[in-house]
Amino acid sequence: MTSLPRRTPLILLTTTGAKTGRSRTVPLAYERFDDRYHVVGAVLGAPRHPGWYHNILTDPRVTVEVGSDRFDITARVLQGEERDRIWTLLTTANPGFAEFQGQTSRIFPIIEVTPPGRTGQDADASAYGAARPDRVREESTHGDRQRSRHPDH
Repeated sequence: MTSLPRRTPLILLTTTGAKTGRSRTVPLAYERFDDRYHVVGAVLGAPRHPGWYHNILTDPRVTVEVGSDRFDITARVLQGEERDRIWTLLTTANPGFAEFQGQTSRIFPIIEVTPPGRTGQDADASAYGAARPDRVREESTHGDRQRSRHPDH
């Protein structure tokens, strides 16, 4: 089975559950290109899109945490040539994504989040290190955060 590299950086993405309306936080591998963060709805090649992707389609307002940096932003699903360009960059940086894509007939969604007012070195996630999944809290000022096997995940 293919896996992501051991030192793959993680981002914490908080969405609003499409079915429940509750905040849901998931740790996701990301890559940064063009001063923007990109996450892929790969789910290790599963046949269905992840719940967080469906949540974004319902409400694209998300909270993103990278290291100690946290921001609220509107997520954007990439389409067409733009998606294809970023997919090429993603699979070059992390060939595991292409291997996961080969395990399913669905096309992986690519979501872009851009830190507000951030460009160049300021948005360089490598300066922060990887966000850790154990930073997910049960409750915060952004509502009920849970990491569970729930319909919204």
